[in-house]
Amino acid sequence: MRTGRTLGYTIFEGYFVSYHTAARPTDDEWEEQLKDIASRFHDLRGVLVVTDGGGPNVVQRRQLAELFEGRVLPVAVVTDSAVARGILVALSWLGLKQRAFSQADVGKALEFLCISGPLLPAITRTIERLRADVTDASKRAGNDS
Repeated sequence: MRTGRTLGYTIFEGYFVSYHTAARPTDDEWEEQLKDIASRFHDLRGVLVVTDGGGPNVVQRRQLAELFEGRVLPVAVVTDSAVARGILVALSWLGLKQRAFSQADVGKALEFLCISGPLLPAITRTIERLRADVTDASKRAGNDS
């Protein structure tokens, strides 16, 4: 599990699970996340992103599209943010295949990724842990400045 000020992620039972705050990811955090995805891509069954509104900038979106180019992997993005949904549209123009779900429909996002049984509560706990860890890291960074 890796956490920073704007995002946190882990690979759990073959799923890349990521949480983003409302802030845009820093370049360093984004690049580290992409390197981890790339190094484990062949083992992944799907990607779950939960965001409070933060998402990649134009350069980061291009990097993401390049990473996924020619690869098929289900990606579910859970957000209530109109900005984040706009980013998803831009990513679809770059060829990235994903599906958006509201926070209220997180269960449908997990179903889309074929997550079921005992994995359901475990993935939910993972998301909450990532959210708490990123929130703590963000607060510590704010106190350090």
